[in-house]
Amino acid sequence: MVQTNAPPGKRDIISGATVTAIVVTDAVRRTALRVARTRGLAGFTVERSGEKRRFAEIPFVATDWPALVGEGAVRRLLLTQADVDTAFRRMGIGGPEPYAAAAPPESVFIDLHTALVTPDTIGRNLLGDTEYGLVQKGSKPGETALLIAATGLYSFRGSGFVRGGIFDRIQVVQDETTLLFRDSHYRRLGALASGLPAFTEIGLFRIPEGSGFDPAKPWRLELLVQRPVGPIEKAYTSFSLTYALPDRYLEAAPPRHGRRRRRKKTRPPFGRPSGGSVWERSRCSARRCWC
Repeated sequence: MVQTNAPPGKRDIISGATVTAIVVTDAVRRTALRVARTRGLAGFTVERSGEKRRFAEIPFVATDWPALVGEGAVRRLLLTQADVDTAFRRMGIGGPEPYAAAAPPESVFIDLHTALVTPDTIGRNLLGDTEYGLVQKGSKPGETALLIAATGLYSFRGSGFVRGGIFDRIQVVQDETTLLFRDSHYRRLGALASGLPAFTEIGLFRIPEGSGFDPAKPWRLELLVQRPVGPIEKAYTSFSLTYALPDRYLEAAPPRHGRRRRRKKTRPPFGRPSGGSVWERSRCSARRCWC
């Protein structure tokens, strides 16, 4: 039973619960799918542990942007203002006025591209020889380099990046692992390699070994979109982009022999920022995440 002090005809409501609802729904869905896969329910076959894969050691091949996009090495999420308006209307939320200006429906809300740039055929063609060399020089063994580039009305970095060094609008999700990025995992770029499309925001993100991320397995990039619904209140929805590294960049990893050494317990590489982000405040209690 809920007690309320609201006058007749009015209702007390929970402010800021939209993100929590998204989180809980997504966590339940992914957990149910995981159980179904491991136990062979609902038409799924029982998962069996297959061979491990890793980045393939293949010769560098010069290629262009259309070829990388065509083979899936670069993936795209294109949203117009109309797409975002439709998503919020399904939640019962109208336009942003009078708290923010409304953009024309055909406006590009965000045109976002992402790629794993650790393989040199992808990384060197996208970043150029000099920038890719810096990535390789600064990477530790087992780390994965992720590129995110975007243009449009919406910034994937968000204001939280400025305030506390946390990227509260993007996260990487793979199975039961969720990765949130801090400024220590990020380096800003001004442009991609010569001759490639121009973007207003380009970032390189470092995914450390031990984070639970496997670059050989499919994952998705989630973008959190917000809309003002009051002087200080905001509503949230999310859009996702699925990524799987093309098979030609992968090879079977050699089998491990002998007993596996126990790792010394250390603080997770994605440390908890003070105060927490929108993602963290709502998601940490719902599923495992490095935050």
